[in-house]
Amino acid sequence: SRKELKGLSKEKQELIEARTSTGLLAAAQEGINLILNRTAKGEGYEGKLKPYSPSYLLMKKERKGSGADTVNLMWSGNMLSSISARKKTNKAEIFFTRATEAKKAAMNQKSRPFFGLNNDDAGRLRDVFASHVLKGITR
Repeated sequence: SRKELKGLSKEKQELIEARTSTGLLAAAQEGINLILNRTAKGEGYEGKLKPYSPSYLLMKKERKGSGADTVNLMWSGNMLSSISARKKTNKAEIFFTRATEAKKAAMNQKSRPFFGLNNDDAGRLRDVFASHVLKGITR
């Protein structure tokens, strides 16, 4: 916050402000990594993802073979690969770059919440942001 910056030299304040954009984007990328890594293991931000229906599982096994049992929301890879991040004013946003994939994600989100972050994740993102912005800066 600006209040916390007041005790620092003008040079340090300017350095922190200059690093804020990259810090926000680094934290957002970490958020994407958390979502993708967790989803690949069959987990959402609230815990284990709901199993696939028997008919979908059969179809997926016929197409994918081994590993189809893991509920990883992966069919073509298009939905998960369209997750991206952008900076907006004083925050970063994680979003889907293609509307078609955003619609798929919204449908999956209803029964298998995967696109989100929990309190532990928020702490991790704060750490990533701080490490980028405050690197080498001391009071």
